[in-house]
Amino acid sequence: MIPPSINGIRTDFASIRARIGSFSLSELMRALNYDDELTPGVVEGAHPIPVDTTLGKYKAIGGLEMLEENFYQLIDVLGDGYGALVFPITVTKLSAAGKSNVDVLNGCRIMKPSGTYAKNDEGGLMIKVDLYVRYITRNGKTLCPLVLP
Repeated sequence: MIPPSINGIRTDFASIRARIGSFSLSELMRALNYDDELTPGVVEGAHPIPVDTTLGKYKAIGGLEMLEENFYQLIDVLGDGYGALVFPITVTKLSAAGKSNVDVLNGCRIMKPSGTYAKNDEGGLMIKVDLYVRYITRNGKTLCPLVLP
């Protein structure tokens, strides 16, 4: 299926607004990635075909890429021990039609800031930040139920 366009305009990276609390990441980040997965547990018997599945294990991860100077602005806001702080990241994606989709990366922690520098870095020195993410909601919905029956 081809994504919809409004007057020839499609949603792009510039339509993303991301925040850590009141701190805006939108103008600071060059890339944002996150995903989650739910891997079913398998109940096995004597037969090679599984008997059933369990809910399984859930895992979410995320990361940012930004100019190094912007990363230092972020950790100045977060303060000392910034790797131990838990915070949400709210990502709002605006469409040309005016509809927005909101993803929330809940329970984030900075795990690994990684600077890789090379000659002729265009646009400045970049740093990648790996994030621990407890779980992700997409328009308020989760891949794995928050409350088990």
